[in-house]
Amino acid sequence: MKSTMTTPASAAVQRHRFGLPGWDSGLTTIRARLYVAFGFAAGTTVIGSLIALYAFTTIGSTTTEIVSRSLPATVESLRLAEETSELVASAPRLMTAEDEKRRAVVAGEISERTRSLAERIERLRLLIGSRNTEIQSAEMAMTERLNALDRAVTERIAVSRQRQSMALSLRAAHESLLEAVTPVIDDANFELMTASAASRTATTDLLEYLRRLLEIEGEVNLLAGLLTEASMVTERARLQPLRDLIDAARSRRWPTANSGTGSPRSTSVSLRWPARRDSSRCAHAS
Repeated sequence: MKSTMTTPASAAVQRHRFGLPGWDSGLTTIRARLYVAFGFAAGTTVIGSLIALYAFTTIGSTTTEIVSRSLPATVESLRLAEETSELVASAPRLMTAEDEKRRAVVAGEISERTRSLAERIERLRLLIGSRNTEIQSAEMAMTERLNALDRAVTERIAVSRQRQSMALSLRAAHESLLEAVTPVIDDANFELMTASAASRTATTDLLEYLRRLLEIEGEVNLLAGLLTEASMVTERARLQPLRDLIDAARSRRWPTANSGTGSPRSTSVSLRWPARRDSSRCAHAS
C-alpha cells in the first residue's frame, strides 16, 4: 500500500497545478509579496502621518494660545504690577507735600498713572477674556483712597497756611504790644528813680504801677509763647494741655482789683498815673 501523505510543498504545487484555491496562493510570487510589503509600509505611513498631524495641530493651537494670549497677558500683568507699585509709591510723596504747588504736581502724576492703570486693566481683561471684576474693584478702591488722601492733604495745606498766617499776625501783635509797653515801663522806672523820697504815696503808686506793667508784659510773653507752641503741635493729644494753659493765661492777662491791692478805680488810676509824662504811650499800653 502506498502512502497517501504529502508534504506541504507538494500540496501547494498540486493546488497550483490543478487551480485549487489556497490562502497562500497570492503570495507565491515576489511581486505579490512586494505589494503586500509596500501596502503595509504605506498604511503605517498614513497612520503615523495622522498621529503627527494630530500632534502638530495640538502643539500649534497650544503655541498660538501662548503667543497670542498667555504671553501678552503675562507681559501686561507684569507691567500692571509695576505701575501699581509706582502708583502706591506716589502716596508718601503726596503726604509729604508742603505747599499747594507741590501737591498739584504729585496729584497730577497720580491722576495720570491712575488713568494708565485703568487702561492696562481693560487690555488685560480683553486678553484673558474673563469677566472677573475683582481687579477693577481693587483698582477703584485704591483710586478712591488716593482721592481721599488728596483731599486730606489739600485740607492740611489750607489749615497749615491759615495757621502760619495766624502765627505771623500773633507775632506782629506781640511785637506791637511790646513796643508800646516797653517805653512805658522805662518811663515808670525813670519816674520811680527820680521821685522824691518825701512823696511816699507817689512812690507807692509808682511801684504798684510798675508791678502791674511787668505782670502784663510777663503774661503777654507767656500767652504768645503758648500760642506759638500750639501752632507747631502736630499731635491732637498735646493740644488739650496747651489749651488749658492758654485759657489760664488769658483769664489773667490783665490784672484786676481782686488779684492785687486796691479797688478797680485805684487800679485804673494807677495804670494811668504817668500819663502826664507820656499820655500817648500810656493810653496805648492801657
